[in-house]
Amino acid sequence: MIAFNKLPVRLLSNSLKCCDTKLNKVNTLCHWPVLSQVCRSEPAKSTHDVMTHCSLWLRTQHKVVWSQAAFHRSFVSDSQPATEESAETAPNFVSKPMRRDRQEKQQLFRQMICNKGNTPWTDDDWLQLADSLSLTGQESWEVICMHTLYVDKNISLGQNLMSYIERQGKTPSLVVVTFYIGLLGESCAGFDEEIHKYYQYLLSRSSVLDAASIEVLITGLSGSKYYRQCLQLLETVRETSNPSSASLIRILRAGLRNQDIDVCQAALSQIEQWIDPTGVTIYLPKVIEEGLSGNSQACLEMVMNFMQKHKLVLKRAELEEVVQAFHRYQPNQWTANYGFINHHKGHCSICGHQMKRSEVDSSDFHSIQSIFLDQVIVGNNVFFKSSPEEVDFFVKFVEKTGPFDVVIDGLNVMYRGCHGKSDPRQLAKVVEYFTLQGKKVLVLGTRMLTGYTNLIRKLKDKPVVYMTSTTKCDDAFFLYAALRSGKHTLVVSSDKLRDHKFLLKPSLRPVFYQWILSAQVYDWFISKSGEFIIGKRHLYETGPAKDDGGWHLPENDVTAANPFGRLSILCLRNKIDPLGSHDTDTNTKSSRQTALAEPLRQTALAGPGSSPPRHTHNRLSVTWPGKERTGKTGSGTQASTRNKKEWFDN
Repeated sequence: MIAFNKLPVRLLSNSLKCCDTKLNKVNTLCHWPVLSQVCRSEPAKSTHDVMTHCSLWLRTQHKVVWSQAAFHRSFVSDSQPATEESAETAPNFVSKPMRRDRQEKQQLFRQMICNKGNTPWTDDDWLQLADSLSLTGQESWEVICMHTLYVDKNISLGQNLMSYIERQGKTPSLVVVTFYIGLLGESCAGFDEEIHKYYQYLLSRSSVLDAASIEVLITGLSGSKYYRQCLQLLETVRETSNPSSASLIRILRAGLRNQDIDVCQAALSQIEQWIDPTGVTIYLPKVIEEGLSGNSQACLEMVMNFMQKHKLVLKRAELEEVVQAFHRYQPNQWTANYGFINHHKGHCSICGHQMKRSEVDSSDFHSIQSIFLDQVIVGNNVFFKSSPEEVDFFVKFVEKTGPFDVVIDGLNVMYRGCHGKSDPRQLAKVVEYFTLQGKKVLVLGTRMLTGYTNLIRKLKDKPVVYMTSTTKCDDAFFLYAALRSGKHTLVVSSDKLRDHKFLLKPSLRPVFYQWILSAQVYDWFISKSGEFIIGKRHLYETGPAKDDGGWHLPENDVTAANPFGRLSILCLRNKIDPLGSHDTDTNTKSSRQTALAEPLRQTALAGPGSSPPRHTHNRLSVTWPGKERTGKTGSGTQASTRNKKEWFDN
């Protein structure tokens, strides 16, 4: 009978059937589609037999798979005891969770280290420790100690332990060697040849390692001159699992430290492909510091461009680390001040530098425009929130009535700032603001809008209104309507719509984020006089951006009061400033900013390259699935009978 309690849950989930050993569902961390086919064709009586089939198949295919499914002693049947030979097959200890007894042994070891102080450890000390750490099972005391030293980064004592093991004539286990390599790499200096020697020893003893062991090995190799070996490990681990962010960052830092552009590019490419780039933000201060220490301007700019592409922003404390790094590696060369980017004109409040206008390339926009329906609305289960019929109806509706200049999230506008209550007058003010300027407006909401259409009917120019059956899919619907209408269409909503980027493939996520930042009108209010006023918009890049005088880095200043931030930046200016990016003459600086400024009202409304307003209706169009009326249309719209549509007169 198969020992289910000994199966790695992360590998086989709980899909291994006792009767015929079929793998019906496999965790994405492992590359088992073909191996599961082997299991189906080779019925086995035990898990050990299953892994034997897999091992034989891998060897016949001449593949070396370093996987979480290391063929270690976990894969044994109840009736088959583990042996020392099976235990030595791979360093499975690395990927095992820390048991309570191991934690107790580690605490005892740490206490002994504390008691010894700076006194050198002798062979008698290690023998005494071995007696104290008498372990049950197959785990040796050396493994516990080396793992503890690796976690604590105690390099000197780790070297002492390895020397003791060799003096005793013992062969160090693969787990001990793995942790020792990782420990030596933490110093990033002086142990290159020792790391290489033990790494070659490890490869000669084991052809199969688990992903956790590879992560430790990358820690070691990335700190040596053999850091390029990490790329090979990275390719190997990809066959079985996604690389961890920590491993990719270590490879990136190694490339920066050694001014290796190819390694930097490979690491950044893998980060884009396998993990969410926002997850590496906490590492960026150290990454930038590594780029400065390597003194490679090209590598540093590559990292900064990556941050700009994915809109990665740092908190004030993290920016302070960056400032200290600039002062440390380029002393007396930089001045640092915190300011903001003017959301109307786009210039820095500190140095007056004009930032680049934020705009999506037309070809990139067409890419997200063409696949948004498949990957977000259909491909990612909006059908569970709506229905195929409603999705099909809405797509046809947009094709018939679009394109639109403005798409408004009706419910969001009505409830914004009303403390849980709705104010339909807000929606009427927003609609009126845009329709008076000749904009074609789509208001999207649920049937809750039905009672508020009387206010909209009173407007001279009427919007198009569409009502969904549920609020669960309305954001995907109005994003689709905006995308189909064009890249200059405005989206009026205070919801954070950027989460939809995760439903797109990784290469298109930055494009979607760039578009929604420039298209969304999120900061607005109704004045005491009843006027609709647009506040901040992300019309300009906030960086990281390099200019002749230095760098601008965006600050993460998101708060409850400002959920979209305030466009704060860190302005780093080069004191040398050979190209004269600073304007000492106040009048010259002011005139330059004035020349670069654009009309405030049009900038806040239209966005970059805005197209001419489309024709509007003088009759109100309200649509939802299942409703069928006939009526006349306004100017620019053919008078016809349309299925499931209702036209309201003035």
